[in-house]
Amino acid sequence: FDQLVAALLNSQGGGKHVRAEVRRAFELFDADGSGSLSVDELHPALQKLGLECSAAETARILREVDSSNDGVLDVGEFAELVERVERFQGKSAAAGSKDGGGGGDGGGTSSV
Repeated sequence: FDQLVAALLNSQGGGKHVRAEVRRAFELFDADGSGSLSVDELHPALQKLGLECSAAETARILREVDSSNDGVLDVGEFAELVERVERFQGKSAAAGSKDGGGGGDGGGTSSV
């Protein structure tokens, strides 16, 4: 998990274009219809992305991705988070297949 958080924090953002499926997912997790995701709404979204994390870890991720510093994620910030997670997961899968998927501890931190 720490590698994922490090990758999320070190990743540089892309454009503001939001894919339709990401927008739909955002709307699904925006339980109160506020147009933003709170920590409580973000936690199940992260689980759906395959990340098992505590409430404290979810809050940490939210703070790091919240570029507007308003304590919630808007759809653009959520899209950036999804993009970072997908990039990280893709690199992790590629690293696993390069070494045969076994052995070693993955060594050090990855720069994404």
